[in-house]
Amino acid sequence: MVAMKNFPVRCFLILLLGLCAVAVQAQVIPAYHGKVNSLWVGGEYSNLSASFPYQSTVRVAGIGIIANYEMTNHLSVEATTRFLKSNTIYDESENNYLAGVRYRLGYYGKFQPYAKVLLGLGSIEYPYINGRYFAFVPAAGVRYRISKKWTLHGEYEYQYWMNSPGFKNEPDHTITPNGFHVGLAYRVFHRQPFGEKPGDQ
Repeated sequence: MVAMKNFPVRCFLILLLGLCAVAVQAQVIPAYHGKVNSLWVGGEYSNLSASFPYQSTVRVAGIGIIANYEMTNHLSVEATTRFLKSNTIYDESENNYLAGVRYRLGYYGKFQPYAKVLLGLGSIEYPYINGRYFAFVPAAGVRYRISKKWTLHGEYEYQYWMNSPGFKNEPDHTITPNGFHVGLAYRVFHRQPFGEKPGDQ
């Protein structure tokens, strides 16, 4: 039982280590390829509709950690984990361990709209029951460039937890947590592409 409880955490750590491996490998790519190699790490606040129990208005909120590695001006890989709890008498909690790709749609001054798709695990703890599911998570948002090393982002996402809830005496409806995230990220490193002038990024 303990092994199953730690399974989502282990999966997230594996995904995060894979992200770090990609970042390290990219450091040895010749600069003349002109690719952007930047690693951003930060935190975010989330507020989502819990989508459980069925037709419930319960919301869960909490904090998360996010890492984003930019491979080109538009494409990046991302990993995130979140720990969300409700403020109800049921003390419901939902956690996410996700990773996937993000695509920047363009540049509009300091605003950078994007779309992304994440995959991973979603878990729920409710009085007397708990469950873990494969999660498919499309999302869209906007990143605001505060400075060369700091960004602010806001996004909306809609999660699909496959084969959920699977609880006895509960309606057979898919759990779909959805809502908003706001966060702040710091650029840990940036490899200057060939031809880029210092201060461009």
